[in-house]
Amino acid sequence: MRGLPVMAGLIAVLGSLPALGQGAAPHTIWEAPKVGRWTVKAIGSGFSGPAQCLMSNIGEGSGVAYAISPGDVQRLVLQNSQWRIPAGASAAIQLQVDRRGAWEVMARRSPTASDTVFIDARFDAEARRLLEQMRSGGWLRIAFPSGDSYRVSLEGSKQAGGHLLECYRRFVRTAP
Repeated sequence: MRGLPVMAGLIAVLGSLPALGQGAAPHTIWEAPKVGRWTVKAIGSGFSGPAQCLMSNIGEGSGVAYAISPGDVQRLVLQNSQWRIPAGASAAIQLQVDRRGAWEVMARRSPTASDTVFIDARFDAEARRLLEQMRSGGWLRIAFPSGDSYRVSLEGSKQAGGHLLECYRRFVRTAP
């Protein structure tokens, strides 16, 4: 079973977000009830360090995680154990929920894992629209410039996305 290495890789990648600070090991400070393969957590660093919220769906050899960090920074992390992406690679990829219009986003390879890409952006109105599409969709399709693509089931993402927004309001949201 490849689920454990994928989860460990996603947590390591997400734990490398600058918002979590240096030196303190990330730890779970809150966890929502699991929804299918979806897990939602608030992850903090140190005793009172900043928190980020993470919604992840880990399967056999692949995974997708959506994180929101302090300063309203979001990171979508995609991992597939069959990918071998060259170091330093970045490319415009397409994300598509069901048959809705595709989102073109810039993805870059993880500095530590050849099977992982990041998409970083602000958690703004456009990001919330993508999250809402994911919450109401059945499948997320990821397409690379090479023509390769794969799909991730979004089953359970409506409830998991609700938990993510609750986590964001409780642990991450910056004061107005």
